[in-house]
Amino acid sequence: MRKLIFMFSFLLLTSMVLVACGSTSQRNTSQANQSQTQSSTKGSDQQGRDKNQEDKNKDKTGKSHTVVIDPGHQEAAMNDLEPIGPGASQSKPMLASGTTGAVTGVPEYQLTLDVSLKLRDQLRARGYEVVMIREDNHCPISNKGRAEIANRYKGAVFLRIHANGDLNPATSGILTMCPASDNPYVPEIIGDSNRLARLVLDQMVKSTGATSKGIIETNNMSGINWWRRLGIVGCVLVSLGCVSGCQWNLDNLKQYSQNSSARDIKKDETKRVFRFYLAATNEFNYNEVKYGSQYDLIWQQAGANEPLTGFKVQDYERLEQELVAAKEAGRSYENLESTTDAVLPILHDIVSDVKALDSYYKAKQYEKDNYAFSQATLAKLSALLDAFEPKYEALNEAVTAAHKQERNKDIELMRSNGQVNGAHMVEMMGYYSDIVSHIIDQGPNSDVQWVKAQKEAANAIVPKFTSVEVQNRIDQAKNLDAAIDAFVASQSAESYHEVISQYNELARTPMNFKLLDKVQNAYIPEGV
Repeated sequence: MRKLIFMFSFLLLTSMVLVACGSTSQRNTSQANQSQTQSSTKGSDQQGRDKNQEDKNKDKTGKSHTVVIDPGHQEAAMNDLEPIGPGASQSKPMLASGTTGAVTGVPEYQLTLDVSLKLRDQLRARGYEVVMIREDNHCPISNKGRAEIANRYKGAVFLRIHANGDLNPATSGILTMCPASDNPYVPEIIGDSNRLARLVLDQMVKSTGATSKGIIETNNMSGINWWRRLGIVGCVLVSLGCVSGCQWNLDNLKQYSQNSSARDIKKDETKRVFRFYLAATNEFNYNEVKYGSQYDLIWQQAGANEPLTGFKVQDYERLEQELVAAKEAGRSYENLESTTDAVLPILHDIVSDVKALDSYYKAKQYEKDNYAFSQATLAKLSALLDAFEPKYEALNEAVTAAHKQERNKDIELMRSNGQVNGAHMVEMMGYYSDIVSHIIDQGPNSDVQWVKAQKEAANAIVPKFTSVEVQNRIDQAKNLDAAIDAFVASQSAESYHEVISQYNELARTPMNFKLLDKVQNAYIPEGV
């Protein structure tokens, strides 16, 4: 099966971009993986690795380690005062209101909840026990109260998820917080907390490419100071300069869309609506690449009549919701609308079957019918996915074509506005995006001469830059160039994945377009 092209979204409005590439196939591995030997031994090895990882997440008694997650804030602030720690003379509001995304308008309490729920799912998938302080936005529990809930779980890790705000729109980055070395309230956990803060920070920076703002050691965070359980505690804060706009999805897109044209007359209706389609396909494809092996394993286990805790595969329901939202948002490119109309009926049936299977396994109904329902439904679902995949590919290709048109519009607009460096950056990234899209689509059958020509065209833009703000991107582009050269030489699965990885690192490299060109009323490209 031909691998579907992921539409790379630069989202150059923000200082960091999340990009990925993938396929819709969940019953088959990726094209690159298919080029490798796929034997039962490899499958067994993978299962063994998964089991070993799960075992590592358990203590000597076999019990899973516990992580308590506190999504910062809630919808309504609690302004009454409480001591910042046991016996403290200083007091603070029980629960502050938090900050708000400057571009997206997403409040901190919603952002922290969204991130925390994703973290919960990932940790549980890896064998951890997870306790959520809150799972909705109505949780009138103070910082002290939240720590006291966490105290009930012996030996747990306590993670408090927040976002940081800054009046400077150019500020971006990630930081963590932990108790200071002279903290009088939790002296027993200072060392462990600092180590956790370092581990979390290093991994987040590595995974996102965001700027590290370091570790802040503090004695005035109530949620830390009331944590009394012997173990480790961490508080992770992400700078608003990044999180205010680096993840475009249905959760924040509608509000942004309502205000977009009023803020900037240069944004036309076509682009505004196009963003919905771009967000939908990006999210879907990103998850397929990131969690595809997990989805494949679920399919294998279900087909082998193995007991499951749930049928956790690609989030078809979210894709359906986001595509419906795209159609409701207004008119855009005709091909986007027609290909979406072709996908939605099949997608609706897929969502229904996935939900039914998930409920079936959670209720352990296979113990009553000896897997009869699962076998029948899996066969039906398999046929639906066979019909879905080419229709989704057509939609993905329509998004790709629209993306290129919008990219060219932005280049011309920036040039006419005197934003020479900005136009060069969009153009350079466009070349790299086309290269990677081609490699993903064609794999070992890629036109290497065309790839080399596109890379040379991207390289030819570099001397044209006159702003030092582009240096991080240029340095990272050299790593992508090396990966592309390796792929051209071998077309191996390893070099294939390295191209994708290095492109992701390039796209994640912070870029603030307002600093590239000193012009009044700078145009900031969006979704290109």
